Formats: sequence, structure tokens, C-alpha cells
Amino acid sequence: MNETLPLQVRVVDSLQEFQAMAPKWQALLRTSESNSLFLTWEWLYHWAKQYLADHRLWILVGTDPHQNLFGIAPLYIRRMRGRPWNGCREVAFLGSEGVGSTYLDVLACRAYKEAVLACLYEYLFGQASNEWDIITLGALPAESSTLDMMHARLDEAGKVTAIVKQTCCPQMALPLSVDAYWRTLRPSLRYTLQRKRKYLERQGT
Repeated sequence: MNETLPLQVRVVDSLQEFQAMAPKWQALLRTSESNSLFLTWEWLYHWAKQYLADHRLWILVGTDPHQNLFGIAPLYIRRMRGRPWNGCREVAFLGSEGVGSTYLDVLACRAYKEAVLACLYEYLFGQASNEWDIITLGALPAESSTLDMMHARLDEAGKVTAIVKQTCCPQMALPLSVDAYWRTLRPSLRYTLQRKRKYLERQGT
């Protein structure tokens, strides 16, 4: 929606500037369809502090001419190792290695997601096309509109995309209370848990 919104991209490439983004980042996250723990400022900032090492922080921020924030692509650029990609510059999501992050995505106001992705696309394949060799959007949810919107643009431009690996995130429906959960257990398991809990309580707090 509203793909004509005039947006511009700027790059955040220092931890100091990343740190200063915290309040606006969290406010944008609350309005985004991609609102998960793994996209919070806290998770990605501290991941960057621990795991970025010699990789390059490359957060793409979409703003209007008045510097109002509409989108964030939380990215970094790393040098790939090993054949056949050794030395290639890979663009990837912050948090995508080492800690098991899932549901990573571009953050954008729901009403302006298409405008934000259009702006990012033009930047990546225009002004910043010499900055990278390959883009890997790992842990992107299958239901994310980012997939459809970016695929449409890439296909139209005759560019090559591929899904190279898929994973699943199992879910388990839990009862509304601990007591209700307790009643679902078989008697022998309830007895075992009670016995072990009493043993632990005897050991102290």
C-alpha cells in the first residue's frame, strides 16, 4: 500500500548510532507485522555487540524527508568463507547466526510495508549495488509479506532467487492454567514430579 510514499535510505554502521535508535526502533516494532522477540532492539543490539566481530554493521533505515521513521532492515555484511563463495560479501539479517534466532524480517509500519520494501529494493540494486555480492534472508517467516513483495520485484527484473533451506517451528497448545495442565498428566508422572519437587525443596531455596 502507498508505494508512492517518498522515502530515502540511510545506513547505520556504528554501534553507537545503533544504541541511540532504541526508542524509535521499539516504537516501529509495535506497528509492524513482524513483531517478535528476535526483532527487538535489545536482542539485535546485544547480538551485534557479541557476534559482529570484524563483520560490517549495515542497518538500512527508511525515512521520509522529515526524518520520520517508516522502516528498518536490520542487516550486516559478512565475508563468506569456503568454496565456492570464499571472499563473497553476503548481506544477512542481524541475529541470523550463533543464537538460533527465528522470525527475522524487515520492520515497517503495516500501511507502508510495500513502500519501504520498494525503497530498499531500489537502494540495494541501485546506489548500494557495489557493496555486496549475495543477499541471504535467513529465518524469514513463510507468512511474511516481505517474501511475496520482494519475489515479485526480483522476478520482474529477471534476477535469480532461490529458497535453499527450510525449517519448521513446532508449536504446542498449553492449557489455561497450571492446574489444568497438571490434570492432563498421567498419575505416575504426577507422582514422580511431586516426589522430585519435594526433594528439591528439601535442598533449600
